[in-house]
Amino acid sequence: MVFEVPYCEYENYLPFFNADVFPQAWIESTYKHRCAKIIVDDAIDPHIFLLLYPYHAFISGDPNSSSVHEILDLIPEETQMNLESDKWLPTINEHDFPGILRPKRRFRLNHEGIMKYGIACLKKPLPDGYVVRRVDRETAEQLPAILGDYIPLFFGNLDNFLEKGIAFCVKHGNNPISMAGSCIPYVKKLDVQITTVDSSECRRKGFGTAAAIALIEYCLNNAIEPHWNAANEPSVRMALKLGYTNPEEYYVYEWISK
Repeated sequence: MVFEVPYCEYENYLPFFNADVFPQAWIESTYKHRCAKIIVDDAIDPHIFLLLYPYHAFISGDPNSSSVHEILDLIPEETQMNLESDKWLPTINEHDFPGILRPKRRFRLNHEGIMKYGIACLKKPLPDGYVVRRVDRETAEQLPAILGDYIPLFFGNLDNFLEKGIAFCVKHGNNPISMAGSCIPYVKKLDVQITTVDSSECRRKGFGTAAAIALIEYCLNNAIEPHWNAANEPSVRMALKLGYTNPEEYYVYEWISK
């Protein structure tokens, strides 16, 4: 029988989510901000550990546990499953998900160079009429859906976002067109998310880079580690341009309805 860990015990379970494998900004946020559930296969002697966010799951432990399929049944459709190691692949491939199991390539990047050398030298002036600003309440209320759709998902509401998150955006007049922010509530590690309005006037103009530089500078000035986890090659190229290094390929897995 599976068991949902009470919040008061979370700290005892976080070490099971390996810092070399799982994005630690997410693990850290679990304990500080109660952003996710921790579920195990046994309350007394657990062998499987599931950290479940909206659309993100982190799985570690023994894939041969007798309760493994009961644990996997708890993972909703279109949730990215981050696995502790490839030893989990036979188990998830054999599990009877009610749909198609799909691998998705991602990349981890190293931020140590940025922490050491900074990023100020990369700043460039924006075209006339464009500015970079920290996202305040007024700007947040003006965000188009493509820039702010993750706020209710991971922060619940705008107040929580302004209290527990941080973001910078490029604005044209009063219109936000590109934003770099913490994709979940952060503590001392922040997972960078960058989104730009999908139009020819906004893309490939360096606006996402400008917003990212402002966010990373804020992190460096406030002893926050700006982590970068890329979902595609363009994101890797931007990270390398900003000073991140050593992209490491890995895969997450999600099931979708047939």
